[in-house]
Order: sequence, then structure tokens, then C-alpha cells
Amino acid sequence: MANKTNVFTSKKFKYGTYAVVFIAVVVALIIALNLVVSFLDRKYDWRFDLTESKLYSLSDATDETLQKALGDKYADFDITITFCAARDLFEYYDSSRTDAVKYYSSVRDIAEEYAKLYDGTGGKGKVTVRYIDINADPAEANRLKQQAQLETINWKNIVIQNTSNTEYYRVLAFDACYFTDEDTGALYQFQAENKFTAAMIQCALAENITVAFTTGHGESHSGRLEEIFQLSTMNVCEIDLDKEDIPDDVKIIVISDPKYDFTYGAGGAIDKLTRFMADKGTYNSLMVFVNADTPDLPNLRDYLYEQWGLDYMPNYKITDDDSSLKGSNGESLVALYAGSENGNTAAYSVVSRASAAKVPTVLPDCVALDVQTGGYGAGSVSIALYSSANSVATHKNESGEQSSEKGSYPLMAISVEHSYGNDDYNYNSNKYQYVMLCGSTEFASNEFLNNTYGNESIMYSINRAMATDRVTLNIRAKNFEKTALTLESGAAKTLTIVITAAVPALIVIIGIAVYFRRRHL
Repeated sequence: MANKTNVFTSKKFKYGTYAVVFIAVVVALIIALNLVVSFLDRKYDWRFDLTESKLYSLSDATDETLQKALGDKYADFDITITFCAARDLFEYYDSSRTDAVKYYSSVRDIAEEYAKLYDGTGGKGKVTVRYIDINADPAEANRLKQQAQLETINWKNIVIQNTSNTEYYRVLAFDACYFTDEDTGALYQFQAENKFTAAMIQCALAENITVAFTTGHGESHSGRLEEIFQLSTMNVCEIDLDKEDIPDDVKIIVISDPKYDFTYGAGGAIDKLTRFMADKGTYNSLMVFVNADTPDLPNLRDYLYEQWGLDYMPNYKITDDDSSLKGSNGESLVALYAGSENGNTAAYSVVSRASAAKVPTVLPDCVALDVQTGGYGAGSVSIALYSSANSVATHKNESGEQSSEKGSYPLMAISVEHSYGNDDYNYNSNKYQYVMLCGSTEFASNEFLNNTYGNESIMYSINRAMATDRVTLNIRAKNFEKTALTLESGAAKTLTIVITAAVPALIVIIGIAVYFRRRHL
């Protein structure tokens, strides 16, 4: 009996007991923690975005933009985002992509972030995210197809609607939420936040402001330029001024890369353009993009110069071996920005962001401009972008003879007319009309309208200035980070398993080792 008493009071038994109790307590605590975390994850769908750029989270700029754009409607806007598949199917669709781990579900998750932030409380509007199975519920699928005026509907459609007035809607595609490198096909930016916010503003405002691209004169423009207008919460259409009248909802006209002149005379294109810009109640604006190959278009040039002090010099191509992109033979000019000494001008306001960011703004195949700075005609003219003093303007006459002249030339200029708004919404408020002339159509190409260059920032700033009664997006697309860690629900569950299995196992092993070691004390 004495021997048994010695066993229970020995150091071996005492230390072994402590080890076992310690292991049991730690394991019990971790199991309890795991149950709590699992419950909260199922209830609140926890996601933790640890990327440096907060790739999968809503930025402060989103809420700031919505407040400015919606004004009084910010507190009670009601938006519904509809995905055309069951929620859990997007992880399955992700498996079909090799370029991104969560290509489809990341877009879905961003939409759900809006629903969490905007739940109709706290003085904010409401966003509802819903999922319909278009195969299992064909009646609902057909109803949505009719509302969104879709010829066909599939699981890749995302429909954003004004909940109380479904005629105001936007349709997004998953692919539009990403930027893809044109050469490699690799994804490099995520812009779902931009897309959703722009669509929400358009639907919530329940009004239509339209940008019209002219046609019928050989014009062309990039898809990215059109997309930037859409991201600036505007509709986009095309119009042949020689054959059609300008709709009332058009506030900005864009003439891009024309090859044939515009007609004069009553009812002609120039006449319609003149009346459009002469309407002082609507504050309309005009953008014109030309290049070194744009022919002499006398009617268009006369209108721009006589009314707005802007002109281009046909067949005067600008090159610069020093201030241009490498490998472009001096033809893709890196422009100089209007300086801060011009701080009160429209030109400086549209380039100030790009200038402060110290990013290059590129104008390929550029033609020299001729502008009347200061007051002229209807507007006050200022130069936004110009070439360096080492640039060369090469002119080719009708006989094919060339001449060159070295110097600094205007590459982009803006003419502004100021007036005061007095209507139901404005009392003696400052209102402006803008005409922008750019000497490079490639300035607004897919290649250069991105975060790498200042071109995109300048286009957004021009939109912001011209859309007098609108707020354009100031939300930057987010770069993918190769070394970033994004911890979401699925990843969190995997990590939980590691913590709740591997860590306790390690503790058990250490405890057993301590126990057997103590047996020999």
C-alpha cells in the first residue's frame, strides 16, 4: 500500500498530471474558439482582405463619390444587384479560369460588400444583392431579360437596377471588372468597384446624360474612351449630324479622328453644332481629337477657330527624339504639363492630378495646334499640354516638299466660356462650357488610357469639368499584387483547420515528450 502512495505523490506523477491537464485545457479552449469562429463565419460570412491595396474591399473614395453624386438621394437610394446564377456556383465557375483563382467570386464578393455597407441605416441608402437561377426559374429570368432589354440572358450577366424604378438599369459583365494586358493576356487590375459605383449612380439618379460620338465623317474612337464616359456615369450614343438632330439628353459631343469635313448651311452639321453650343441653358461641351494625318477640314476648322480660338495645323507632325517613348522614333510624345502659375485656368485643373503624380502623358502621331490664348471669340483659351522646346514640327506641302521647325507646340488646349446659372436648381451659380481640342487621337486609345500614363487621369478630369451637374468617379482601379495575401471565408476555414489541428497536435506531442522525460526524473 505504501508503494501505491508513493506513486501518486511522486514527482513523475505530479509533472505528468500537470502536462495532461495543460494539454486538455488548451485543446478545449481551441475547440471552443473554433466553434465560435465557425458560427460567426457562417452567420456573417467573414472575409479578411490583407492585400496592400485592399483589392477586394470598398475604398473610402466609393462612399465619398456616392455622397457627392447622389446628394439628397444618398440617404434613401435603393439599388438591386442581380446575379444570374446561384451564389455557390461562382466558386465552381472559378475553376474554369487559369488566370485568376477567384475570377467570378471576387466580383460577387465586392457586390456583397456594398450590401453590407449600404443596408438602409445610418443615413445611407440600401443595396440588395440577389441571385436567381435562370435555368430553374425561367419566368424570373425572362422578366429580368425584358427589364434589362437583353436579347439573351446568361449566368455572366450582372444587372444593376433602381429598385423602385427598374427602367433605370445597367448590365455589367464579369470581364469588364478586370483590366487585361493586350500583349500577354494577363490580368493586372481589378476595377469592379469602379463599375458597380458608376452603375449605381446612374440608376439611383434616374436621369440620363449622354455623350454622343459623331459619325458619317470617317470617325473612329477606342472602346476604352467610351468606357471612361460610362464610368463617369454617362450614357454613350452615336449621331450623324448631317442626318440627325441632337437629342435633348446629349450634353457632350465628341468628334474623334474625322476624315471628311462637316457641312455648312441651314440644318447642316456645323449649324447644329453651333446651336448646340449656343444653348446657354444646358451648358453643353465639345471634344475634338485630331492627329498628324487629319486632312484640312475647312468648315470644322473655321468653326473651332472663329468661335473658340482653337485650330490644328494640317500636315504639321510633331516629333521629339528626347521627350518621347523609347522605340517610337520620336513619334509618341511625352507631353509637358501646364504649370501651377496657370492655376486658375481650366487647362491646369485637368492636368494637375497627372502632373502631381509625375506620370507621363503620351500623345502619339501628334499634330501641332494653333491656339489664341487669353480671351477670344466665345471662350478663354489655355494650353493644357505642350511639347518640349526640342520638338520638331515637320510640314509636308501639297508638292510633297518637307520643311521643319524646332520649338515648343501646343498639343492639347481648352476653351472655356463662363456664365451664371439661374434656374430651379441654380441661383447665380458659376456654369461653364468647354471645348477641348487634342492633337492626338491615340491619346485616347486603349493602349494609353490606363493607370500607367496620365492620359486616363486627364480624361476623367475633363469629364468632371464638362459634366457640370455630375460627379465623375475618383476611384482608381487596383493593381494585382503577386505577393499579396487575401484571406476570405474559404481560406479562413483552411487556416482554422491548421490552427485547430496542427497546433493542438504539436502541443500534445510536446506534452507527451515532457511526460516521458519527467518519468525519468
